[in-house]
Amino acid sequence: MADINHVMLSGRLGADPESKGNDQTVIAVFRICCNGRKKQGDDWVDVPNWIPVTAFNWQAKYVLDSAKKGDQIVVDGKFREEHWEVNGEKKSKLSVIADNCKVVARPQAQQESSDTPF
Repeated sequence: MADINHVMLSGRLGADPESKGNDQTVIAVFRICCNGRKKQGDDWVDVPNWIPVTAFNWQAKYVLDSAKKGDQIVVDGKFREEHWEVNGEKKSKLSVIADNCKVVARPQAQQESSDTPF
């Protein structure tokens, strides 16, 4: 059986996506928050999981044109792990390379304020 590197996430954008591309390649980088839950005493509390995502070319253009801070987005893609060294200390980061993105909802307060023609 072959290994499978596939992830689908749904969460909210923590900030507007940033453009990191050049004239030949459009690149969008953003982070989404996918809340988990844990028990704290007698209560359940949300635990934020911030996931860095990179989108390329037409997906990047879609995200840059359509997505804003607070929007809910679904990302379908694959994990990528990066490794580097700083002053002899090994570091790593797990992120997602997006194959497909879809902005699915904007918070109600943002929708109402964006409909106002100012």
